[in-house]
Amino acid sequence: MATFSTISNGDTGLVARNAINAIINHINSPSFITLTDSATVSWDFRLGYNAKVTLGGNRALEITGATNGDYGTLIVTQDATGSRLINFGANDKFASGTHSFTTTGTASDIFTWVYDGTDYYWNYNQNFS
Repeated sequence: MATFSTISNGDTGLVARNAINAIINHINSPSFITLTDSATVSWDFRLGYNAKVTLGGNRALEITGATNGDYGTLIVTQDATGSRLINFGANDKFASGTHSFTTTGTASDIFTWVYDGTDYYWNYNQNFS
């Protein structure tokens, strides 16, 4: 992984170096990050554009750090019980306005999205087992 030296002798240089390194880390991090299952599943997009989560109940999803033109992949796996879902928000758009989840325990769905700075446009495939 590439890193950059401090650009100047002040805090401005350190901030710039950290920002550049964060961008490089993001570009170089195609590995799936594991999100924590909780009432709201939080995805800091700056940590990676591929993520996965195993749902232990019905959840909300919060994506932070995405900017206009960003895109990502989310693998959603059911726990052994199955029939879990994510309650998407008003800025999450699906073709025909609908989406669904696999009900089978331990099976996975793959969701992809692109962000236009306001809305997340989602696509998905179901029931990978």
